[in-house]
Amino acid sequence: MEIIFQPDGKKIQATSKDNILKIAEQAGILIDASCAGAKKCGKCKVKILNGSCNPLTDTERNFLSEQEIQNQYRLACCTYAHSDLEVMIPQTHGGSDRKKKLTKLPSDFCPENRIVSSCKKVPKATMKYQINDLERIQETFLKSDMKLSPGLLPEIHSALDAERGLVTATFNDQILLSLVSGDHSDSCYGIAFDIGTTTVVGMLWNLQSNELVDVEAKTNYQSVYGSDVISRIQFCNTKPGNLSIMQQKVITCLNDILEEICTRNNINPDFIYDVTIVGNTTMSHLFSGVTPQSLARTPFAPVFCSAQNIQAKDLNINVCPQANVHLLPNIAGHVGSDIVAMILASGIYKMNGCHIAI
Repeated sequence: MEIIFQPDGKKIQATSKDNILKIAEQAGILIDASCAGAKKCGKCKVKILNGSCNPLTDTERNFLSEQEIQNQYRLACCTYAHSDLEVMIPQTHGGSDRKKKLTKLPSDFCPENRIVSSCKKVPKATMKYQINDLERIQETFLKSDMKLSPGLLPEIHSALDAERGLVTATFNDQILLSLVSGDHSDSCYGIAFDIGTTTVVGMLWNLQSNELVDVEAKTNYQSVYGSDVISRIQFCNTKPGNLSIMQQKVITCLNDILEEICTRNNINPDFIYDVTIVGNTTMSHLFSGVTPQSLARTPFAPVFCSAQNIQAKDLNINVCPQANVHLLPNIAGHVGSDIVAMILASGIYKMNGCHIAI
C-alpha cells in the first residue's frame, strides 16, 4: 500500500501491520506524539483525506471531539491502513519560528575567532628544493608548529596539484583543518546549534567578518518518541539500538537545518569549519550517543559533564569533515550546557546582587 503524507506530498510503501505513527516515523515525517505511541496523550491527530482504514477505537473516541470525528480526524497511533491512504499532518510545534526570532545577542557581544582561511601559492618541489608537501605548506603559511587534522593527509597532494599550488588553507590556530585548490578565502563559516527538547536552532556565522549570516529552527525530530526527556530516556532503555536511533534523529535534524541554511545562502557546507553545540544534559548525552539512563533515577548523575570535542566526520554532520564539533560542558544531571551558554552570553556571573534569567 502507498501512504501519502500531506502537505509535503511524501510517499512511502507500507503494510497494514504498522500504524500511521510508525509509518510516518519510517518516512521521516514528524507527528506530535508526547507519549511515544503509548495511546495516552491524544496528541497524534491526523486527518484522513482519502482511503480506508480500521474502525474508530475506544481510545480515539475518548480523545477526539464529535466534530473532529466527523472531519475524519484519527489518532495516528491507533490507525491502520486498509488501502492506499492520503493523510494530512497538522502543523507541529509552532515554536520553531518563534525561536528563530529569539536570537538577539548582547549589545557588546564580540566573537572570538580561532578559525582563519587564507589563500597562497605553495611553490613546487624542485631538484634544488626537495622539500615535502607538508613542509612547503608550513613554510608558505608561516605555521612553524603546524599540525595536521586527522584524516586530511590523503587530500594534500591533489589539492596542491590542481591549480599549480594555489590553495586555500584553513587553520584552527596551528591545526590545518582543510586544504582546497583555488581561492576560497572568503568562504569561512561556523555554525552554532541549540538542541532543545522541543526545538533545535542553528545560527550560521561568517568567521571572516564575524557576522551572523542566517538562523533556522526545526522541531526536534526526537519528539516522535515523546515530548519530554524522561520519555526519551525510557525509549532508549526499551531495547538495544534505540539510543542509536535517538542520536541519528537529532543529527538528521542538524543536517536538515544545515541544508536549508546553505541552500538559502548559496554556501558550500564543506566551508563550515567550526561547530558548537549546547543542550540540556539529556540532549547532550543523546547527541553524543551516550546512554542517559542514569539521568532518570537518583542521584541523577550524568555520564559526563566536561566539554567534548569530536570531529564532524565521526558524527556524520555534513560540514567540513575535519571540523571540530565542540559540545559545551554540562553543570549537573538536569542543568545542561544550554544554561552554561546563557551564563556566558548574558554575563550574569559577573553581576552583583541577585538576578534571574528566563
